[in-house]
Amino acid sequence: MIPGGAGPIDQSCPNCGQPMLAGWGATCGRCKPKLAYPKTVMLAASDAIGMMPLALGWLVITKTQAELSRGQLIELAGPETVLSRSGGAVTGPHVVPIDDVFMSDSHATIRRPAQITASAAFTLEDRRNPGPSKNGTWLNLRKLSPNEVAPLGDGDLVRVGTTDLIFRSLFLPAATPSR
Repeated sequence: MIPGGAGPIDQSCPNCGQPMLAGWGATCGRCKPKLAYPKTVMLAASDAIGMMPLALGWLVITKTQAELSRGQLIELAGPETVLSRSGGAVTGPHVVPIDDVFMSDSHATIRRPAQITASAAFTLEDRRNPGPSKNGTWLNLRKLSPNEVAPLGDGDLVRVGTTDLIFRSLFLPAATPSR
């Protein structure tokens, strides 16, 4: 906010020139890479030999009705992770219960990339069966339309019910043998 409450500060994306809010980061959502590259990876050459590419993803709860859950990390380790209302009928190893009465059972699904490449992305979608979630699934303050599968980029804001989560990702390329 501008001092005096005049409103948010607008700026232009340095890549495409589209307007964006200063709090969005270095680029707009359109120009942001789908996966973030690590700045530094510390591996001994013997550790890296034969290493396959790896895509890692997490959600960080930043706003929630349950204060004790704020800051919780949700690892996106399985092929799909389901965000669901705590105490709902849906359970399983990749179901993450969230204490939010404004969420639906199986509210949203996040899927890992099928192929692990630098251009692959985790995806987010609202519940499909038995129909869309009651309050919708939001990505960067935009409500996903029914059956929309949206790619996630590092730093994206996901809202389910009244819970806000930040998506974090990391792509580690395959090791190449040294010559």
